[in-house]
Amino acid sequence: MSRKRKNGETELGEIRPLAVLNAVRLLRRIADDSEADAVRQARTEFSWEEIGRALGVTKQSAHERLRHLNPQD
Repeated sequence: MSRKRKNGETELGEIRPLAVLNAVRLLRRIADDSEADAVRQARTEFSWEEIGRALGVTKQSAHERLRHLNPQD
């Protein structure tokens, strides 16, 4: 954990926490969009069990969270 300086900056590359949070938000959006695209493609030839395994979750969890993604979208 880095120490906070008087001006609010940190010792680690002068990164401000809100800038880090903004970057995390953007990366999460990119990851979510990439996952959705990959699931749409995978659904044309793979089972929910295989998709779930690739995501590190059960087939039930994958299906429940991602079933709204249609392969043709």
